[in-house]
Amino acid sequence: MDGVVQVDETYVGGRNANKAKPKQEKGTQGRSTKSKTVVFGLLSDGQVKTEIVPNTRGRTLKGVINDTVEEGSTVVSDGWVGYKGLHRMYQHRVIDHSKGSFMQDGYHTNSIEGFWSLLKRGIFGIYHVASAKHLQLYCDEFAYRYNTRHMPDGVRFILSLQGATHRLQYQELTA
Repeated sequence: MDGVVQVDETYVGGRNANKAKPKQEKGTQGRSTKSKTVVFGLLSDGQVKTEIVPNTRGRTLKGVINDTVEEGSTVVSDGWVGYKGLHRMYQHRVIDHSKGSFMQDGYHTNSIEGFWSLLKRGIFGIYHVASAKHLQLYCDEFAYRYNTRHMPDGVRFILSLQGATHRLQYQELTA
């Protein structure tokens, strides 16, 4: 990816209040990875890429960014501490949401935030539950939907058929 790249992370997993009492875990609100899975996303030129990451530490997030984004590109992020130091390889624009800022000098993270909304609403509304084991597949499906949203239906259908090169068997799914 190059040009202007929006980056952000989100947490996917059920709310503690919706779980049965024996399955509830203490201290799992917000950015907890005890019961939620971290998904990192990058969006550039209307194309999104997602990756499941173990945590939101700077080393982890910057590793994905360095592998995916061309050096010298503009990286737009929120004020999360894990993004500190990006200015060494990129033009780093920080949108500090904690100060009530959602756009600065024409830069924003609204597009990647909008993608998270589609992903989470899709999981909640279509699948109801997405296990951590298969979450990357769900993210890939929604990234495909997002990335092909401007294609005519016929072209999108043919592209989908061309991508169906592997039969997924139940044993493989549940292994």
